[in-house]
Amino acid sequence: FKNSDLIYNNIEYFEDQVVSGIPTIGENLFFMDTQKDKTRYIGKIEFDKQEGRKAPYILYVQLEPKQFAESGGFPDLLLDKGQQKQNQYKQISYAVYKQNKLSAVYGRCDYPLYNGDSTALKNTKDFKHYFVSPDKETSIVLSIKVKDFNYFFTTNSYYFLFYSLLGLIILFGSYPVRNKKLMLFSLDRRIQVFTISILFFALLAVGIFTVKLVVNKSEDDHVEQLVEKASQIRNELSPTLFNANNLEVNGKEYAEGVLKKYSGLFNSDISLYNSLGFLFASSRPQLFDAGLSSKLINPLAITNFSKIRSSNFNTRDKIGILNYLSLYTPLYNSAGVFIGYMNLPYFARQSDLEEGLSDYITTLLNVYVVLFLISLFTGLVVTTYVTKPLRIVQQQLAKISLGKKNEPIEWESNDEIGKLVNEYNQMLVKLEESAVLLARSEREGAWQEMAKQVAHEIKNPLTPMKLNLQYLQKVVNEGGVDIADKFKKVSSSIIEQIDTLAHIANEFSNFAKMPKVNLEQVNLNEVIKSTIELFKNEIQITFNLQTDSCAVLADKNQCLRVFNNILKNAIQAIPENKTGNIEITVKAEGDTYLVSVKDNGKGIPAGMKEKIFTPNFTTKSTGTGLGLAMVKNIMTSFGGEIWFESNENEGTIFYLTFRKT
Repeated sequence: FKNSDLIYNNIEYFEDQVVSGIPTIGENLFFMDTQKDKTRYIGKIEFDKQEGRKAPYILYVQLEPKQFAESGGFPDLLLDKGQQKQNQYKQISYAVYKQNKLSAVYGRCDYPLYNGDSTALKNTKDFKHYFVSPDKETSIVLSIKVKDFNYFFTTNSYYFLFYSLLGLIILFGSYPVRNKKLMLFSLDRRIQVFTISILFFALLAVGIFTVKLVVNKSEDDHVEQLVEKASQIRNELSPTLFNANNLEVNGKEYAEGVLKKYSGLFNSDISLYNSLGFLFASSRPQLFDAGLSSKLINPLAITNFSKIRSSNFNTRDKIGILNYLSLYTPLYNSAGVFIGYMNLPYFARQSDLEEGLSDYITTLLNVYVVLFLISLFTGLVVTTYVTKPLRIVQQQLAKISLGKKNEPIEWESNDEIGKLVNEYNQMLVKLEESAVLLARSEREGAWQEMAKQVAHEIKNPLTPMKLNLQYLQKVVNEGGVDIADKFKKVSSSIIEQIDTLAHIANEFSNFAKMPKVNLEQVNLNEVIKSTIELFKNEIQITFNLQTDSCAVLADKNQCLRVFNNILKNAIQAIPENKTGNIEITVKAEGDTYLVSVKDNGKGIPAGMKEKIFTPNFTTKSTGTGLGLAMVKNIMTSFGGEIWFESNENEGTIFYLTFRKT
């Protein structure tokens, strides 16, 4: 305080303040409740206490808030970050009433002029109000905007957009590791993805161009406002500042005082540059003194005015990270002499512009989310309707089976789907006709093939039988002493041939009339041992049993027929000049038993391996070709398998699998 001010230059003044103040949570810090116009605190600090001294030194600290004008400048830019208004506080409106009359107001809420007018306050139903009365004469109303449906819908829109983009990233990111036959790539999904993608990108393109158009239109409007404001300011300042041959004639302090006055009136900062582009005066010199803005004019403005000689030039200037619109205009005195430049920055409304643009984008996003959801639902419905007949055709195609009645598809419309359905129904008719002809042809072919095979097998023994009978007839007609011996030999040969015919007949009968399978628990070891007992006198057989319990699911009688045929074929495959040896092995593999029958015969030629299990195919002159075909059918009825490995002149191994019980 100034020493000449006797009010503040004595301890009694401050002691009176301390006594009348209200104690706070801080020791020796007092709130001045008597100050109605502004907030004030008094702090009392005692120090340098020493013995023998009557009183210590006392330091009094008076704290008052700084007052900042909100208009026409960069208040937030020039304030410490801790003093700047937080975003959440900017959403709060308030009103201060002194003796029930509106004294101060801030925010978007429309407060009544008098505190007692409750009807006007009720009209502000979009806000939630809180009332505070610090004293009898003062009343404060704090208002917070109510979070309505639009707020929550906007929040969900952002969530929807975020998770949709996240889902797309995951979907396409996992594409290389997924099978292309997934449902995503079905016709339904492709139509849906295609439809939704087109709409999504169309909405995105429209949104981008709309936002760009709005930004450009808003900037054009602001430029127009700046041009109009610059013209008004130039007209107002011409009598006082622009009549001399140069700006320096007017003192800098005088010019800044005038600029500050008109800055408040026009709600815009004003800066003047001399003819060389150096700063002369500004309504907010703090920007230039603090080094936030250059004291030289933007060189683009001088370049523009020197080449084009336009009346105005707008560009985007930058202070820190803030990018704002700025207008430059040349200045002339009354005699038409060029004296300098005037600059009007548009940072006073920059936050309003950004907020308005944010609100617009939010509204646009809400609309697009609704349209996207509608298009998504519509795409699903349309896709389901379009692909429904295709699914019906697919289901009917899956049910098609030869030998039974296939139901046609009923479709009333004669569109493309109807034509497809008609072709399908005609195909069913042709398929049934073809199935009947095929079945008849297969039956006739099977009977013809069977008749040829039976005739061939019967014809072979008939020829030697006829020759023997003719020989016996000749012997009887000629007479002789050894007729009995010759008759015995001939009759034995004929009986042998008759037995062969009976064997052939039995083989064909067994193949034609396979007995019904009666699956039960069968001891595989006993079946194999029984078969070995039957053939052990003909050849050496080795049985390797690698497991004790061999309970399988099979038909015991047919199981005997399987091993009888396998061992008989193995014996017949061994040449007469070679000692035969058959090795049988049984081992467990998972839920099955694997039986291998190995011989050291002549093997199966490579050209015949594919026909081994074909009926009527045989490599022996006396065989019917039905044994292995019958074995194949029996193993299939057991739920087992049979295959072989063979090397010519080395031998053959047959493998058979039986299910465990």
